[in-house]
Amino acid sequence: LGVDLGYDDARAARMLELVAEVWPVQSVRVMGSAALGLAYAACGRYDLFLHHFLYPWDVAAGIVLVREGGGAIVDRDGGAVSIASEGVVAGAPAVEELLSLARGRPWRE
Repeated sequence: LGVDLGYDDARAARMLELVAEVWPVQSVRVMGSAALGLAYAACGRYDLFLHHFLYPWDVAAGIVLVREGGGAIVDRDGGAVSIASEGVVAGAPAVEELLSLARGRPWRE
């Protein structure tokens, strides 16, 4: 599981609550780079990557990488992702059911 906590403590706390909801996992890695986290999801290094708050420059290339790599990616509300999406859930097609994590979870504002 790859996550990024960002710079806002309240949002980071909500992300950690979400990680607790999907526990147990083999490992949790905090990236520090949404672009790298999405690239890892695209190539299969991560089964799932979560990020709660993004800017367009953080997510633009990652959307393309995940889609072209055959992965699945949705915004934090479970809808279609775009560069205007503030948060994302991305992963391999095999974990597409986990993308429902975006709906009704504590990371949503």
